[in-house]
Amino acid sequence: METSGIRAKKNIFQFRRAFYNMGVSYAYLKQNDSAEYFLNKALAIRDTENKEFKYFIYNTLAKVYGDKNQHQRAIDSLEVVLNEAAFKDNRLRADMYKKLIASYKALNNKEKYIEYSEKLIELEPDVKDNNLKGINTAVSEEQKNVLDKISDKEGHNQLLIISCGLLILIGGISVVYINQKRKKEKLIYQNFISNLEKQEIKEAFEPKEIIQLEIEEKEKASFSIPSSAETMILEKLDKFETSTKFTNAKLSVASLAVMFKTNPTYLSETIKKHKEKNFNNYINELRINYICKQILERPEFLNYKISYLAEHAGFSSHSTFTTIFKSVTGISPSVFLREADKKRMII
Repeated sequence: METSGIRAKKNIFQFRRAFYNMGVSYAYLKQNDSAEYFLNKALAIRDTENKEFKYFIYNTLAKVYGDKNQHQRAIDSLEVVLNEAAFKDNRLRADMYKKLIASYKALNNKEKYIEYSEKLIELEPDVKDNNLKGINTAVSEEQKNVLDKISDKEGHNQLLIISCGLLILIGGISVVYINQKRKKEKLIYQNFISNLEKQEIKEAFEPKEIIQLEIEEKEKASFSIPSSAETMILEKLDKFETSTKFTNAKLSVASLAVMFKTNPTYLSETIKKHKEKNFNNYINELRINYICKQILERPEFLNYKISYLAEHAGFSSHSTFTTIFKSVTGISPSVFLREADKKRMII
């Protein structure tokens, strides 16, 4: 489990890094809209293990905004990082100051222009020998060094190689993740079907005479229900479970008690003691098991919408059915239908 957790965290970082690299590549080629798209994709991925990586994303995003003459957006992006107490990277801070200086100059904000020029001088002692004019011309030079060494054609070829590599990486990770998820869902499906079949065999061959013995053993430490009433309720529950009366959406403990000619308290306590669940969970499990059997035994059910299956099983809404179905089986109705259809195709 620990290894899978580490792998999952690594995959998250790889996805985020892939989007970031795409954004950087497009930024260098001056395709700023594409760069902005991929950088925002990278920001949207939550990675609690590599929090500092977002600083580099915001810095590149600020460059993109600056190139698009959206200087206020560039400033806002940089301030997100600079306002964080955890941000300690002075080298990256200096680069951000340069971008702020360029943006404030473009906005003709002399006060902020001077403020960040002074901050940059304080941060980099070697800058003290340069005047403010020299600072302005230094903005973005570091980011342009790579492009200055290659032609536009080589840059496009490099982008294609990077893009293909990243797409293959993302596609490979996605395929592995989907395959692992589907294997897990198939195993859960198979285990549920196996348990369902075992339950049917048990109900078919288990002697009914033991009901009285179970009552006598449990009666000693339970709510005081007359043994005759408890036996009667259990016998009626057996018949009830083989019917489809539990698919009535309006069924309640009170209405079932009337049907059994007993009181709701006796019925509720008997279900709790012998079925080891409350009334609602008992009925919901009967409904889910019933609809699963219908799907397995009647191929036409594979083509029905989930809303119809919910109504047929006795649930008042699609969402309630989906939630309870997953709590009982461990998988969603759509996954169950998919696995049942695959099994039918094999047969």
